[in-house]
Amino acid sequence: MLKTNKKAVKRYRAGNITAAFGADLLVNGSTSVPNLLLKYYSRLGITDNEMMLLIQLIRLRSEEKILYPEAEEMENCINGGANQFGLLMDNLLEKELISITEYYDFNKDMVVDGIDFEPLYEKLSELWACDKMSEIEQTKNILEKSPKHNSVNNITAENRTTNREDQPDGKVLNICTMFEREFARPLSPMEVERIRQWLEEVDSVLIMEALRRAVLMGKNNFRYIDAILMEWQKNKLTTLQDIERYDEEFKKRRSNRGQTSSNKKHDQNNSAQSSDNERKKLYDALLMS
Repeated sequence: MLKTNKKAVKRYRAGNITAAFGADLLVNGSTSVPNLLLKYYSRLGITDNEMMLLIQLIRLRSEEKILYPEAEEMENCINGGANQFGLLMDNLLEKELISITEYYDFNKDMVVDGIDFEPLYEKLSELWACDKMSEIEQTKNILEKSPKHNSVNNITAENRTTNREDQPDGKVLNICTMFEREFARPLSPMEVERIRQWLEEVDSVLIMEALRRAVLMGKNNFRYIDAILMEWQKNKLTTLQDIERYDEEFKKRRSNRGQTSSNKKHDQNNSAQSSDNERKKLYDALLMS
């Protein structure tokens, strides 16, 4: 017996008809319908009949590559035949769950109309996003009210306080607090360790002064502050008075360099003018001779 369809011709062998059914069941494949669509379709305002039509349209697109089925092709797929198909299609278009879009058909080498499922998945994603945000918020509230969550927060706060209070005379605690306030963020363990190293090398007053200068310059980073402290150490500046004198001397040196440069330029201009005058006198003498 020969069975003919659009794709292939098969000669069935005599035998168990159930086996033939199983073979066709496997060969014809299956249609994948997103579980989220099955879950949310009623909330999208899709009726059961409209949902069945959507499933059939998805099947035709994935299995037979049909962009826009004719009403006659849907007679055996939808209860009510061609008339019901037209009515359901109008409903889906009116609800903006599908749209009609132009596609290029490579087989026919022409532009044809086809069903676009993008509006459906866009509405579906929005509904999913709303539910997901609500779920995240509910989970957050539950965790915040959980005794275990509160105990963990308390332990963390206690450890942070204990670690800081263990430092001698509270210098590290005070400086870390100032840094966190100016940087508007907590310090990392490496940054706290760097502050400890600074305290072993320079006075805390100098560290605070370096922090002040960094903030004024908009350089809220440890590398800039470290460079300031290294410069002061290199010049053996150990007090704020030493730093002030150093700054004044630096300003004077820079001012003197600027003045020297200006005087040198002035002398060069005078020398050039004098040279021009000499050349003019020589030229006049030659003319008179």
